[in-house]
Amino acid sequence: MEELSPSTAEEIVARYQAGERNFARTELPEDSCLRGANLAGANFKNSWLSCVDFREADLRGTLFEECNVKVSDFRRADLRGASFRGSTLCGVLLKDARLDAVLIDGATYYGGAVDDIQFLKDTDLQ
Repeated sequence: MEELSPSTAEEIVARYQAGERNFARTELPEDSCLRGANLAGANFKNSWLSCVDFREADLRGTLFEECNVKVSDFRRADLRGASFRGSTLCGVLLKDARLDAVLIDGATYYGGAVDDIQFLKDTDLQ
């Protein structure tokens, strides 16, 4: 029996701490808070992440592939080795995030192709 996608940030943290890493097709409510959470290596493929607070989170190697990531806050998060391949990114905040080896092939930002993750970091309006 396939487990249901988590419906709250608290559920994600609890399931991660219990050893689960697959959170594909998750749709979190707006204003969900994962600030400071350790979610390294998690899989959020095909998820809807709008207005999620990921500030200071450990997201090393996390998959955000083919996601809608809108108006979410990744300031000071550790995104080294994370993947946003094929994702739609709008209004993401990346100031002071660690972005080494982040993959963005096929990602779009407000409908335009993203060629460089540094471009997104430099567009922050905070």
